Amino acid sequence: MSGIILNVVGATYVPPVPPVPDFYLVQAGGGGGGRNDGGGAGGAGGLVIYNLFAFTATSYSVSIGAGGPVHTPGANSTFGASTASGGGRGGDNSEDTAGILTGGCVGSAGSTGGAPSTGTVNQANPSGGGVGYGNICGTLGLGPYRPGGGGGTGAAGQNGTVNASGSGNGGAGYEWPVGSGNYYGGGGGGGLHSSATYPGAGGIGGGGAGGTTGAGVAGTVNTGGGGGGSGNLAGYQGGAGGSGVVVISCPATFTVSQSGLTMTTVTVGASKVTTITAGSGTFILS
Repeated sequence: MSGIILNVVGATYVPPVPPVPDFYLVQAGGGGGGRNDGGGAGGAGGLVIYNLFAFTATSYSVSIGAGGPVHTPGANSTFGASTASGGGRGGDNSEDTAGILTGGCVGSAGSTGGAPSTGTVNQANPSGGGVGYGNICGTLGLGPYRPGGGGGTGAAGQNGTVNASGSGNGGAGYEWPVGSGNYYGGGGGGGLHSSATYPGAGGIGGGGAGGTTGAGVAGTVNTGGGGGGSGNLAGYQGGAGGSGVVVISCPATFTVSQSGLTMTTVTVGASKVTTITAGSGTFILS
């Protein structure tokens, strides 16, 4: 009878859930948006994914990076030997008299802010096999309006896009697993400048929208999304970046536990999928 599917009258056949390949995902915290009239957008936190990972150790150190407060870079997230770097902060209106500010640079923001380093195929683990996505700052040349946030080092977030008659939109994040609808690391939207018409929209993947006449919107927690820049009145603050997350898929034969972490675990086919949303501690396998 092996391989035969029986059709039972009145019953609905539910196909088995395919196993999730063993992997881990490390998403850093997003950067905070800039302050004052038309603050620059915060950049997405870095993202590292290691596919087909062999879980041989009994424990792995983990830390979940916080999103950056206003005008502050996000914090790194780690899993074992892998580190995802926090997203760059958005620039303030006052930092650049030309009014062309980049969100999402790893260095200090501004039209010549430091460029993030490039993600590589060896980024996730010294033995290779991992991929870091993105490495771009926010789009320049949209002045006097504020660009959308790009990615932090090895980040999911891509360049912000032009928003006609307004501030730049945040760059889209990365979907993982592909086709799942789960996105990480969207860039923040640029805050509305007093001479613009529209604020920037947050990038898909948790990016916060730019403010209109007030504070920017915060990036979504546990996505590493960048915070939106502040709106067109002086004195307002940008939105905070979204915190990071670590997601781990290991064989269901393992028993998983933790020390110092906030996490949930579900069984999916032949795998256990654990999502760690906060803390700094140890992920334990037995």
